[in-house]
Amino acid sequence: MEIITMESEAYQSLVDRIGRIEQFVIGATAKEHPNEDDVWIGTQEACQMMGISERTMQQYRTDGIISYKHCGKFCRYRLSDIKSLKAQGYGTGQRDI
Repeated sequence: MEIITMESEAYQSLVDRIGRIEQFVIGATAKEHPNEDDVWIGTQEACQMMGISERTMQQYRTDGIISYKHCGKFCRYRLSDIKSLKAQGYGTGQRDI
């Protein structure tokens, strides 16, 4: 085992750099766990969560009950909207897929 000696300024600079690296990692990790408004799910997953058919989900879109966006030929729904609809009583019937 070797003993390494350094000046206190160099040591403090190293500690500061490590602190900045730590803050960067914390910030990057927070971006990996977005809040529910940033999470979009597909039709099949949304239907499974609500216990409804894809046709019923289509009717909800047509009637303006649920907001969605198109990604190419697929529809995407906010996770928070799905949870809100479930709380309002939508999708509580038997699943008819």
